[in-house]
Amino acid sequence: MLTYLTFLSAVIRRFIYETLLLLVAQVKRCIIFATEVPMNKASEVDLKRFAAEVRTKRGKQGLRAVAVEIGEISAPTLSRIEQGNVPDLDSFIRICKWLGQSPESFTGENPSRSKESTPKQIEAYLRADRILPEETLKAISTMVELAYDAVKKGKL
Repeated sequence: MLTYLTFLSAVIRRFIYETLLLLVAQVKRCIIFATEVPMNKASEVDLKRFAAEVRTKRGKQGLRAVAVEIGEISAPTLSRIEQGNVPDLDSFIRICKWLGQSPESFTGENPSRSKESTPKQIEAYLRADRILPEETLKAISTMVELAYDAVKKGKL
């Protein structure tokens, strides 16, 4: 009985490992293809990604609390920005500071990578599609973070 349980445990671990590897590979492909699409103008802001980054960082915090945290921005303005509307320049710069990213990271002017970790970037791209329910998005994000942590610790 113990041998059977050990075998079953190994099979399940292997299945989870292979599933996570496939998921990470697919998400990386999505990110690569999404970032390789050239924007129309060098100064155009990628509003879809900007809105996704804001939604990701805000998480479950209320709009008002985050607006206060950012400073000099209203909750309705923040809501419109999360829906993909164009922010005014002052709001854009304040939110970029709050996100910890340069304004250029959301334009075609500077193709440098975001300072966000890869799992957070993956979560932002998943949120940008708005297809997945919140529970599913969180489950995938958690799986990706756990996979990255396991790789860092040498367990995968």
